[in-house]
Parts: sequence; C-alpha cells; structure tokens
Amino acid sequence: MSDLHHFIRGPWLYSRAKSEFWLNRRGSSGPSVGHAYDLPTGFCQSSHPRSSRGSALVIVLAFVVLLTGLVLAFLANSLNNRKLSDSSANQAKVELFAQGAVDCIITDLKQEIISGSTSTNITTGSAITTIYSPRNTANIVPALVGSTGTNGLQNLVKRSARGLPFFPAGMNRASSDSSTNPSKNGRSISIARWNKPLLMAPTSTTDLTPSAAGFTPPDWIFVARDGSNPTAWDSNMVASPSNPSAVVGRYAYAIYDEGGLLDMNVAGYPSTSTPSQSRYKPALSYADLTQIPGITSAVSDAIVGWRNYATTQPTGALPSLSMSAASAMNYYNYVLSNVTGFLTTGGAATYNKQSDHMFTSRQQLINFLQNGLGLSATNQCLQYMGTFSRDVNQPSCEPDLPYRLANINGGVRPKLPGTAANPRNGVLAGGGTMAAGLD
Repeated sequence: MSDLHHFIRGPWLYSRAKSEFWLNRRGSSGPSVGHAYDLPTGFCQSSHPRSSRGSALVIVLAFVVLLTGLVLAFLANSLNNRKLSDSSANQAKVELFAQGAVDCIITDLKQEIISGSTSTNITTGSAITTIYSPRNTANIVPALVGSTGTNGLQNLVKRSARGLPFFPAGMNRASSDSSTNPSKNGRSISIARWNKPLLMAPTSTTDLTPSAAGFTPPDWIFVARDGSNPTAWDSNMVASPSNPSAVVGRYAYAIYDEGGLLDMNVAGYPSTSTPSQSRYKPALSYADLTQIPGITSAVSDAIVGWRNYATTQPTGALPSLSMSAASAMNYYNYVLSNVTGFLTTGGAATYNKQSDHMFTSRQQLINFLQNGLGLSATNQCLQYMGTFSRDVNQPSCEPDLPYRLANINGGVRPKLPGTAANPRNGVLAGGGTMAAGLD
C-alpha cells in the first residue's frame, strides 16, 4: 500500500510497450529508488484523448473569429454613424445658410419697395397697416438688374451681377467671380443648369442653355463670418475658426417674375365648352390655352382632363383625354361654385378611383408636359406657364356691396345683375375677379 501510495502521489512514467509504470521516489536523504509494477494495458491512461483536445481548439478558434467579427462590425457601424452624423450636420449648415440667403434676397426686395414708395399708416383699432404707394411709375415694378427684359429674357427680373446694385439705391453684393467658374474642388453651376426652370427658351432638347444671346450667368455673392459681402477675394478670406473676415459660404440667384404667367392649376377649360360658358371669362379657369405657342386643343384638353379628372370625367388615357359636353358642363358648374379661389382641388367624388389633381411645383409641371404629354423642352409654352399665382387677385376698382368677393356676406356668392349687354342673367359670380365687367 505504501508503494501504491507513493505511486499515486509521486511522479510517474508509463511505458505503453511494457505496460509498466515506473515510479521514481526520492527519499529524504537517500538516492532515488525505482519500483516496477505490471499493470493492465491502458491502466491510468489520460481520460482526454487527442480528438477531444482538437475539438476544444476548434471551438476556441471559432469563438475568437466570432468575437473578432463582432468587434469589426461594431467599429464599422460606429464609423458609419459618424459619417451620417457629419453628413446630417453639414446638411443642416447648408440649409441654414440657404435660408439665410433667401431671407437676404427677400429683404432686399422689401427694401426696394420701401425705397421707391411713400408710406401711409392706417390704424384699425389696435392694428396698424402700412400702405406703400410708388412715387412714380418706374417704381411700380422691380427694377431690372442684369436683364434687358426683352429678346427671351422677359421673365428674368434680376440676377446677382458684379458691379450692379440690387436696385438703384441698394447694395452691391455680387463679386467678380462667375458661378460658372469651377472652385478648387471643381464645383460650378453651368449656364444650362441655370435654365432648369425653363423660364427661358432652351437651345435644344438636350441642351438647356438659354437661346437668348443676352443671358449672362449670375455671379457669386460671398458671405463672411461677420455677415459682410466682400466683392473681391483676398487671402484674409480663407476659412478660419476665428477670423471674422473668413468666407463661410457663397450664393447666387436669378429672380423671375411669374406674376404674368398663367397658373396651370387654374387656367384652361374643355374644348367642348359652349360659347355661353366660355366667352365671358368669369375667372382665370376660362383662359384659352390654345393662344399659347405650342398648345393645341388636344393638349389643352389633356391638361384640363388630368387636373380636373374627377370633375370633368374624361375618356381615354394620357396623353389623349377626350372631353364630352357633359365634361364641359361639369367644369362650368365647378368654376361657378368655387369658393376657395382655386387654392385647393375640387371636391368631386373620385372617378375611376382618381380625384382632381394639382401641380405642387414647377418641376412637376415640366415633368408632366414633357413625360406625360410628350412635349419637347424647346416648346415655348413653358415660358407662359406657372404654378404660383392664384385667382384671388381682382381688379383694383370694384363696386360696393353686394358685389365684392364671396368671402364677404358669409361666403354666399351674390348673383350678378343680367342686362341686355350682360347675358349672364342670374349667373353666380365665379373666381376672384368678380368685379370684372362691373368696375
């Protein structure tokens, strides 16, 4: 038992060939003594074979790979979030700067009105309203800047132009750097891009460069950290976190007058309308679109049919919508019963699961005419069309009650008196130009 005890506690060596254990035991003071024991083959062999040890190694390596993948995924996600945050912050900066540029332009327009007008304050209770009356006829409309107003530039009122103030007594903000000149990072605005609204006739269907020879692209307006607009570049304008003269951004503009354009959310009527329905022109909704270059009767019906689809209930599909006499009558009743100034779509029940439609932007109008109706970009009709003005405008002189806007008298439309000269006997006044024919 003592030998077995020493076998269990002392160092041992197992010889597989002889099936023997050699137990080396060193005494406290004597030499080592070896004892040999004959044991059954495999006795006291390791309970963990080599295959088990290999499986454990594979599992450990798998966990290491998985952990490495998780770490890399976390780092990649962190980097993406950082990029998204930077992009969002930069976008916010650009939007704030752009809004500031728009506010500056609008302020210049207001200042032009004030500078060329005589102001009169009207007090109504606690409210004070200021009326600005132009001092002369030249101040009735904005002054042309960088535009001749002729030869294809009729819609262009102003552009940021070097050496030219916003109005005769206004500030000169533009620099001598054209917006078409590439910056150090290669960014610029081409002449064709400036005509993307197509308020000037383009050169061709693929080249939107204005065909008008007198168009000059706008110049950049620099904005320094202190809010000033330097007109000449120097080394002090280089970006710096503390330099008040450092330029933090730039903008350029072109201002167009859409006041004389036809609002395509209102203008136009079915070609099947009778003379009694269309000849008096009770509102902008009975403007004859066929008088615009490039607009045929079929194109006019397609525009009106899509815009007032549920009201007119046309047949066919774009670009060919056909109107019937019933379509014309439905449209006529819609115009005369309108009390919103055509600021919203008609309230007719859906037809073929569609309601009436509206153009929410000029680009949507362009897309509809070019892709929906197949009109070419060179078609001159777009220089006559807009989406901004509304039929709320009315003659400046009109009779007294009860022939004012329908908003008066509780929203009830008065009937216009019928005479021999005015065949509209008992017809409700429509649109916002109710005073037409009565002033």
